[in-house]
Amino acid sequence: MSLSQILRKEFTSYIKPLFIQQCCECCGCVEHLHLHHVVPFKILLYETMYQLNLELHEDINKYTENELLLIKEIMLGKQLKTEYITCCKTCHTYIHFLDLKQHNTKHQQMLHMKNNIPLFIKLAKENKVDEAYQVINNTSTLPSICSLVC
Repeated sequence: MSLSQILRKEFTSYIKPLFIQQCCECCGCVEHLHLHHVVPFKILLYETMYQLNLELHEDINKYTENELLLIKEIMLGKQLKTEYITCCKTCHTYIHFLDLKQHNTKHQQMLHMKNNIPLFIKLAKENKVDEAYQVINNTSTLPSICSLVC
């Protein structure tokens, strides 16, 4: 197992249950829920390695037991302090598609998700045009169009 895989496994075991909500904060879906890091996991890992003055290696055998323990402890601490968005798989993919990482707070990311594009696309694919129109028309369509075009 690589260093990232081990840390993500720790995240799934310890952090995810503390922060995951009952439904997607973007569309309300209750299935296939993910926990989106507002500050990307990779950035937290880079910061940790810099803080410990260590090079990042995926091979865990390149670290001493003490170094691995420190990496895990610092990463868990950083993850306890960060913000998350509970989202379904579709919305999580959409968040990454929009590259919302440039917005560094949950509030900023949620503002860009206020139009429920995943639900709109789902309804449109199901040929439920009137329902899709209502979903997209709940807020101005301009922010969604601008974020996709820009």
